[in-house]
Amino acid sequence: MHVILPIKRFSQAKTRLSEALSPEQRRDLSAAMVEAMLGEVSRTEFVTRVVLASSEPEAADLAQQFGFDYLPDDQESAGLNHIVDRATAYLVEHGASDIGVVLGDLPLFSSFEFSR
Repeated sequence: MHVILPIKRFSQAKTRLSEALSPEQRRDLSAAMVEAMLGEVSRTEFVTRVVLASSEPEAADLAQQFGFDYLPDDQESAGLNHIVDRATAYLVEHGASDIGVVLGDLPLFSSFEFSR
């Protein structure tokens, strides 16, 4: 399976928590959730290729750290569908036929989910 991980800019994530958390805390929470998700995805044997798609400045380093492909998105306002469509096209161009999308902020996600 090929996986697309679209990542929102950390500084723009978790805005619904703005009454409870400072911008820095929301940024740190988002980054921690994404790193946990990347770790889980990297542990599954069912994933053959992962594309981290994002306009987040740290995303390229994270992709490299986990051995994933990185697809930069310079169109921040285009939204989730735009980057997922671009990443899907990228994977299809590279021979993928089985593609899944996993969002980066699923706190209870486990690599076990891919074995179901």
